[in-house]
Amino acid sequence: MSLTIISGRKARYIQFRMWMRIAAVAGRVTKNPIKIIGAVKRVKKLKKDFLSKKPLQKLVRVDNRYFWDLNQPGWPSKSFDKNFEWVIQRLVEDEKEDIESVRMVFLAITKKCPMNCEHCYEWDEINKKETMDLDTLHKIVAKYQKLGAAYFILGGGEPLVRYKDLVEVLKTAKRTSDFWISTSGFNLTLAKAQELKAAGLTGVSLSIDHFDEKANDKFRGHSQATAHIRMAAENALKAGLAVATAICATKEFISKENMYQYAEFSKNLGAGFIWLIEPRAAGKYEGQNVQLLKSHQDILDEFYITLNHDEKYLSYPRVIFPNYNHRAIGCAGAGTRSIMIDTDGYVNACPFCRKKGVHALAEDSREQVTKLLSTGCPNPLFETRPS
Repeated sequence: MSLTIISGRKARYIQFRMWMRIAAVAGRVTKNPIKIIGAVKRVKKLKKDFLSKKPLQKLVRVDNRYFWDLNQPGWPSKSFDKNFEWVIQRLVEDEKEDIESVRMVFLAITKKCPMNCEHCYEWDEINKKETMDLDTLHKIVAKYQKLGAAYFILGGGEPLVRYKDLVEVLKTAKRTSDFWISTSGFNLTLAKAQELKAAGLTGVSLSIDHFDEKANDKFRGHSQATAHIRMAAENALKAGLAVATAICATKEFISKENMYQYAEFSKNLGAGFIWLIEPRAAGKYEGQNVQLLKSHQDILDEFYITLNHDEKYLSYPRVIFPNYNHRAIGCAGAGTRSIMIDTDGYVNACPFCRKKGVHALAEDSREQVTKLLSTGCPNPLFETRPS
């Protein structure tokens, strides 16, 4: 396995080198020695806001690259430099937050999926006829790379159903971006994992919503859901890909005991990250009372902070929790840092906040992102939580 979690003196040394690279990028962007110090200080403050004000204790190493978290490209790489060029321009030069400021794109490349997941946010489109051909996918990726995106998550549906096109998209993309797939692990053989790695894939985010096999298979509506995940994780690691687990933490699942059992399961699977997602009344959950209570949220917050900062858990995966960051520094979607492009090619705020505007390849797609910035999340229920 090529994925390891490092901590202690070695992690501090690597982080020092990462910050030196960020300073070099700041110098290239600002062209002013005095501004370099200010730029690095502001980036450090931003990272502290994301990390609950505590210093990061560990890094994830994959194939000789080091990752702070799942949503930023690993170092050293062109995509790492590109990402921090965007951050520094936005923080220091006060550039307008338009489409050229978007650094992450969630691109749903297919409507097809063999699963029947309880929480599917793409439910209204699942297994309908595809509307985006391979040429359209190529053009979307090329356009948003040109506009500065340093990070892409390719999902669906199940992106591995469209395996050949997925490989072609990766092969033709520039190496200035990291690419991940959000997947159920469906039929990810070692040969496919190796081909995806060679084509330019960075990692796989494996959707698994319970540490108990029977409970997960039921949640995902497939008798082999957990078996697919185990096979996919093993093959991805052998191929040198980064691995994350992703869980939709429902009210029925959330307890302190369950969260830490899930962490143990993810560690044993070989994952470097856990992507923690709150359920939303969207897709298959539309109209249902799935929003978490404050008591549930407090358990997730404690889990996020403890697993990332407590010395007892230094060998466990890094937890990525967008909702915690949302409350700390605001929403990272709706054009501020990321956008979602759906299975028809239309720009949306995020996978949960859907409101079709214009096609991603339309000439006025810049105006759509500007509109997202001014209106924010189109569903006000996502901005609050009940007590």
